[in-house]
Amino acid sequence: MSAAVLCKNCPFRKSSPKAGEIGGSVPVRDDAEAMRAVVRDCTDGMKVMQCHKSSDRSPRPCAGFLSVVGYDSVGVRLAVMIGAVRKSDVGRKIRGLYGSLREMLLKADHLDMPEVRS
Repeated sequence: MSAAVLCKNCPFRKSSPKAGEIGGSVPVRDDAEAMRAVVRDCTDGMKVMQCHKSSDRSPRPCAGFLSVVGYDSVGVRLAVMIGAVRKSDVGRKIRGLYGSLREMLLKADHLDMPEVRS
């Protein structure tokens, strides 16, 4: 298994394009409940946020997610236990990232989700 690599336009980077900008993420604005479900799947559920540049055929974990959210995600804890994610990638300090998932959602995607703990 190779190390998680932070993409140049990872949504966890403060310098990445924001929602509505060219190259920015496109959150589900019309269905806030669907967006909340996605966030819950990646924090309280069994999923690990995948890199937006990976595919279903060749999924890779998001390095920004592993750094910022890390072990607060149940899915990350399980993935490390079964060897699907490198322990050294979790919580790795990377300069220039948002301090939390909630901050990233608010500043990059313009979504206020106060129930997000990390």
